[in-house]
Amino acid sequence: MPALTTLSAASGAAGSAVTQAFSGTNFVAGATTVLVSGGGVAVTNITVTSTTALSALFTIAADAAVGQRNVTVTTAIGTSAARTFTISAQLPPTVSLVTPAGGAPGTEIAATLTGTNFSPEATVAISGGGATVSRVLVAGATSLTATFAIDAGAAAGSRDVTVKTPAGTSSPQTFTIASAAPTLTALRQPDGATGTTPFQILTGTNFVAGATTVNVSGTGVTATNVTVTGSTSLTAGFVVDAAAALGARTVTVTTPSGTSGPIAFTVTTPSQVICSPATQSVAIGATASFSAIGGYSSFAWSAPGGTPATGGDVTTFATAYAAAGTYAVTVTRGTTATCSVTVRGPTPVIGSFTASPATVTAGQSVALSWSGIVNAASCVIDHGVGPVACSSGVRSVTPPVSTVYALTATGSDASATGTASVTVTAAAPAPVVPHGTQTFVFTSAQQTLVVPAGVTSMTVVASGAQGGAGYYNGVPGSGGSVTATIAVTAGETLAIFVGGAGAPGASNFSASLGGFNGGGDTPSSTYPGGGGGGASDVRRGGIVLANRVVVGGGGGGAGLGANVGAGGAGGRLVAGSGAAGYDSTVGGGGGTQAGGGAGGTSGSAGAAADGISGAGGASSGGLVSGGGGGGGYFGGGGGGGSNNDYTAGGGGGSSFTAPGATSVTHTQGDRTGNGQVVITW
Repeated sequence: MPALTTLSAASGAAGSAVTQAFSGTNFVAGATTVLVSGGGVAVTNITVTSTTALSALFTIAADAAVGQRNVTVTTAIGTSAARTFTISAQLPPTVSLVTPAGGAPGTEIAATLTGTNFSPEATVAISGGGATVSRVLVAGATSLTATFAIDAGAAAGSRDVTVKTPAGTSSPQTFTIASAAPTLTALRQPDGATGTTPFQILTGTNFVAGATTVNVSGTGVTATNVTVTGSTSLTAGFVVDAAAALGARTVTVTTPSGTSGPIAFTVTTPSQVICSPATQSVAIGATASFSAIGGYSSFAWSAPGGTPATGGDVTTFATAYAAAGTYAVTVTRGTTATCSVTVRGPTPVIGSFTASPATVTAGQSVALSWSGIVNAASCVIDHGVGPVACSSGVRSVTPPVSTVYALTATGSDASATGTASVTVTAAAPAPVVPHGTQTFVFTSAQQTLVVPAGVTSMTVVASGAQGGAGYYNGVPGSGGSVTATIAVTAGETLAIFVGGAGAPGASNFSASLGGFNGGGDTPSSTYPGGGGGGASDVRRGGIVLANRVVVGGGGGGAGLGANVGAGGAGGRLVAGSGAAGYDSTVGGGGGTQAGGGAGGTSGSAGAAADGISGAGGASSGGLVSGGGGGGGYFGGGGGGGSNNDYTAGGGGGSSFTAPGATSVTHTQGDRTGNGQVVITW
């Protein structure tokens, strides 16, 4: 049985690695394991050096719980008693070395940091500006790598490098950014004539104010008045001796960090400056642009009368003039050259020139209109119209054929033209509109009419059907008629529904059906009333009730007897109500434009049904049934029935015309028998 007596390290911090030396007995090489209780400690590198000694590496996780653990040793014959190992809180990191210890501007440094207590969450910071840290990789508790990117313009000097973990931040180690040598990329003027002093702008990097010199190789050229305007730009005057040898020189820039590479500068002989273009013409207020080449020294521009009137040391110059005339522009660069510019008077502008209407038939007049004309002394329109006022105006013309009219506005130096086109078409012959009449009678089915070509409106007379008579000769309500003119489209199909008369109360123990297209029924009874008459209507765009454009209301069915309970007359915006019978029976109400007529009531047989959109209500039953309501835009209510006496009549259905209909006439109760629709165009 192995025994464990001592551990070389009784504790370790979270996030660290601890090398342990164990003493005890009965350790077996190649067959001994070490176990640490709890989680967060990995045991590796177990080495048995004798039966009484072994070593191992404890790697403690950064998030391992703080507290005591039991450590045991196990061999094939058993496990030792435990010894205590304590995990303490993670320690702040330390940094002892940064390799390399510095770098130059414009470079990336792969740095290695050595220290203690590094954890996977470690971050690296570098103080000051000009350097950034990326790609931090923790190799272990004592080593990590990172990339330091040093800006090309980073200031030289030392920086502090620190490591931060959840346990804290290390003390700094020094990293030094070295100074960078200057570079030179461009000269404003790559040449200079003998006896001149060209003004130079030098472009590059790492220039240092107060510590930068400009060097020109050879003799005869001296850089003066060197001024560093920024780390990438400086100015200087190059004094070229009159006796300087012609040919190439090299220019370099020197700072305390070193000397730039060379750039060429050539000493030339003086040349004649040239102004281009030699002549040009522009309008008042327009820009005249010039350029110059050759010469020596600095450029200077002069433009009397222009704005601006002078220009500096530039190769191009632009100016504008407020008055017409001829002007001289001179450029001096050691020598002088002159350009000429002619300024024209303003060009006329035509704001608008239109013809309305642009298309007419032969013999119709057209209004030519113009406005917004400026900078014009005279205006004229061709095709015989002649001179017109230039401000604005309207002239009526009657072109015999298609014509393009031209308005010409003339100014002091130029003219402008606007055009307006008129298309003249031959007068079309008057269209031949067909005429006809078609009468639709009751068929108990939908009928149709296709609108003939050239027809845009039709006059419709729609008459609803009569209600049915009562068993004892009850008087039914007659259908109503409406006349209206409606708009139609050639080729469209109109749907026509012609109402049928309500069935009479013809036999004992039978029902009386309402007429086709919405007549209300009467229930089976010993003495039946008559069914309601159907409506007649015309529909556009479909056959549902919502497509109705003209409706003639049907009459209400009669109650039982001849002297009481007559059916209500159909038609008009509010149809007639059915007459009352005996036994407190009430006739059905007439349909309106907003709803169906109310069903009649009874002292002994209950209430009849209300009329609805397009249909009359059924009468109430009993021994004697009332009359059914007439169909219509809204149907009439059914008449009240009775168990012992004469009954009430059904209400008539209302007529209707859709919005937009014209020449509308309503007639109530003028149609007997089946309905009818007459269409005229």
